[in-house]
Amino acid sequence: MLGKTIKFLREEKGFSQKYIAKDIFKSSQISKIENDDQKITADNFIKLLYRLSITFDEFCFFTKNKHISARVKTRSYVAELGQNGNPSQLKEGIKKMDEYHEEFKDVYFKHMCCVLKATYILSTTDNDYEKARKELTPITEYLISTENWFYYELALFTNILYLYSPPTAISEGNRVLKKINEHYERFKDYDITRSLLINLAIYSLDEKLYMQSFEFSSKVLALPQSTDHLYDILLAKIVNQVACFRLRSSEYSINYLSNLIDTLKVLSLDAIHKQVLDFVTKHDIRL
Repeated sequence: MLGKTIKFLREEKGFSQKYIAKDIFKSSQISKIENDDQKITADNFIKLLYRLSITFDEFCFFTKNKHISARVKTRSYVAELGQNGNPSQLKEGIKKMDEYHEEFKDVYFKHMCCVLKATYILSTTDNDYEKARKELTPITEYLISTENWFYYELALFTNILYLYSPPTAISEGNRVLKKINEHYERFKDYDITRSLLINLAIYSLDEKLYMQSFEFSSKVLALPQSTDHLYDILLAKIVNQVACFRLRSSEYSINYLSNLIDTLKVLSLDAIHKQVLDFVTKHDIRL
């Protein structure tokens, strides 16, 4: 169980095996330790806790299998509820997060509860963002009070970015990108950067900062790409094309944009396809 807990905490923080092994183990040893195939000395265990930025008491807390299971399930559960926007399901999710928080005394579940409450307000009102933002106060206070941001804080900020006003989102987003650049070696991949840049590109369009939107979306396309991130890449290309349209750039092609959007339908992403069509229409593009 010790190894599985180490792996869970490493992945939760977005750390690579190479990063946590540096100057303590060989990378190949970390795999064996995480699979409980190799024991770890007390001295190296202390060093590992320090690298994971977690205390011994906190580590013991996470060794409870039920707790880890709840955290893992909550990731996809909250994402699904947010995407569906069903008020009754959101209320059920809020109740479940409250129960988890009471049982495990883990601030993660409190944060997820705040996200679901904000989403519930948006789904039951005429997108009352001001009221929804108030539900995020505990998260905002947590992020302000946390000096060292790790993967969790970055992911948390990125996931609630859409609830901030565009100027605040762009300003804070640029600050967070600096945090990522300063400590990039800690993180295992580009997912968090990609997601943040796409959101910033969309917000920049809404604020009519077309060159900034073009630059943000171009940075996404400059990152390593794979089929695992096909949707993100498609969205970045679509946003980039909308920015080119607004800038009256020769790089804009209505046929190319149309093909990108049609690809979403081919991939059976019908709901997203409709959202993207509404998005480009909002920016005066008629396909």
